[in-house]
Amino acid sequence: MTLSEMAALKEHIDSELAAGDICPSTPPARAPVMFIKGADERLCLVVDCYHLNAITIQDCYALPRQDELIDKLHHAKIFTKQDLCNGYHKICIKEGNKWKTAFKTKYGHFELTVK
Repeated sequence: MTLSEMAALKEHIDSELAAGDICPSTPPARAPVMFIKGADERLCLVVDCYHLNAITIQDCYALPRQDELIDKLHHAKIFTKQDLCNGYHKICIKEGNKWKTAFKTKYGHFELTVK
C-alpha cells in the first residue's frame, strides 16, 4: 500500500471502530485488505475473501432463473438500492459466522459487529 492508502486505511479503521461497526478480533482465518478506486476516484476498502471460499461449506441448490425473478417483480411498485461501500456492513450475519468477516491490516485484526 502507498503512504496515502495507509493513511486512508488508518482513518477508515478508526472511524469504523468509533462507530462500533468493527471490533478487534483473533479469528481462525482472516483476509487481506486492499483499496480500489471507485467511479468517482474515491478509495474503497476491499476485503479479499478468496481464500475463505476454500474452508466454507457450500450451499448446494439450483439458482432461480432470471426470467422467473423478473416475472415476480412485474407488479412491484417499490424498489431499493444498496450502498455497497457502506451498506454491506449492515447486513445481518448468522451467529457463529462473524469470524468469516475478519480481515487483517498493519493495524491489527478486525471483524464486523453486525447483529
